[in-house]
Parts: sequence; C-alpha cells; structure tokens
Amino acid sequence: FPYATIAHTDITAGQFILIDGKFKLNDFNRCRFIRWNEKLDIPCTYGVGNNPGKYRSPEEYAYAPQTEKIDVYSMGNIFYEFLVRQWPFENLKEEEAQAKIMSGERPAFGANILGLVDKDPAVAAIVYATKWCWEQKLKDRPTSKQIYEFLNTEYNKIAQS
Repeated sequence: FPYATIAHTDITAGQFILIDGKFKLNDFNRCRFIRWNEKLDIPCTYGVGNNPGKYRSPEEYAYAPQTEKIDVYSMGNIFYEFLVRQWPFENLKEEEAQAKIMSGERPAFGANILGLVDKDPAVAAIVYATKWCWEQKLKDRPTSKQIYEFLNTEYNKIAQS
C-alpha cells in the first residue's frame, strides 16, 4: 500500500522486543486502523480519547485529528532516548512536558551529543532524524518511509567511507 494502514499510537522504546535477532513492535492495544476516504481519496484521521504521559505528539495532547505521523513523532523520542539515555522531558512533570510539546518546544541535546555531530556522521544522522520526526506541523513531519530512506542513505554513505 502507498499509505499507512495502522497507527500504533503508543510507541516507546519499551514496546520493542527482540525475537530471533530482530526487533519487533509489540503491544497494539491502542492501535487505530486507518480507513480511506474514497470521496477525497485520502486517509481518514482518527482520535484517541486518553493521551497521558510525556511521549506523545502535539496533536495528541491537543486532542486534534490524528494520523500515522504520531508514530513518527514517537520514533523521534526513541532516537533521542538512544542518544541521550533518558526520556524526553524526563525531569519535568507531565503537565509541564505536555505544554512544552504543544507549544513546539523539544528537549535539548546535551553538549556531549552536539559535540559529536561534526565528528560522527552516525550521530549527525540520528540527531537530524530526531529533529525531523519532531516537526510540529504535520505537513512538515516526514513519513516513516522518508525517515527510513534518509537513515538508509546515511548508513550506506558511512558504510562506504
């Protein structure tokens, strides 16, 4: 299919399990199947009625119409967690973190990570992908396929050097 057919709606690093050497996404209890609007020829949006925590996209906290791009936003959180070794806004209260996310603020990368951007192309690629996943506006946020293609291209560049 040329479009997403399901949104997980609850992706965190803990939702992945290792099976036979491959990570697989787990726990689809909040998933939403994405329907197709045949009149407009576009995917339908959906809503989830309860969006707690500090790991969600701005549109989730605003209870605005949602798309599969909420999972892309969450993937940015996972990239951040891998690099920084803590959850985004880990030290803030839930309400504070949600307000920052809704206003467009994102957690900072420390100097230790930013210092590697010019030295390590893998770190640079993950930092870029993280920030791209965190785009506030849906129209600016990439699809999961775009993130995959970007990271795959960067990996191939690194592997060939």
